[in-house]
Amino acid sequence: MAIKSYLKLLPPNINKFLNDFGKTHAKETIAKVNSHIRSATRNAINDGIISSDFTLNTHLVYDPNRTHPLTFLNLNEAERVIKYLESNWSYEKVWDCWMMIALLTGMREAEIAGLTWDNIDFPHKQINVRQAWSQQHQDFKP
Repeated sequence: MAIKSYLKLLPPNINKFLNDFGKTHAKETIAKVNSHIRSATRNAINDGIISSDFTLNTHLVYDPNRTHPLTFLNLNEAERVIKYLESNWSYEKVWDCWMMIALLTGMREAEIAGLTWDNIDFPHKQINVRQAWSQQHQDFKP
């Protein structure tokens, strides 16, 4: 971002931008945008472009109708999904493998993404997590 463009975000413009943007977006979206702005602000401070962090007291506005709470499967629902997957099982259905691994192990999505066949010890019924997908680095990391 050019310095001139960045300076347009300085208060009160940053608060107006976040408020206007937040009115039509979910809480997670506005929080992500705010984190990018805060990161750019820290970089600008480190580079000597600005001297203070004007994002510290930013209040986030968002559209609650676009914000949905996280929901989880209860035990009965998880057991029904597992039974369905078992009755229709095929190693060729990658999404089914992901779901089964997630339900039976509690592994995170990034850890499952990093699995290779040699990570699975079928005789001992063990999975070795050796790498996970790093969204930040756009690559697999140990």
